[in-house]
Amino acid sequence: MIASFLVIFAAFAACQALLTVKYADFLTPASDAGKSTSGNARPVGAAKMA
Repeated sequence: MIASFLVIFAAFAACQALLTVKYADFLTPASDAGKSTSGNARPVGAAKMA
């Protein structure tokens, strides 16, 4: 039981690490350096849940 939990936990941790690496360039503000955006666009981190 504990071994299966550890296997599932390790799988989720690996997926989290892969997604973090994959989307790291999307979340950094420097990735918007060459793009033209509208004046009232907010960064992704500033979004609030309704």
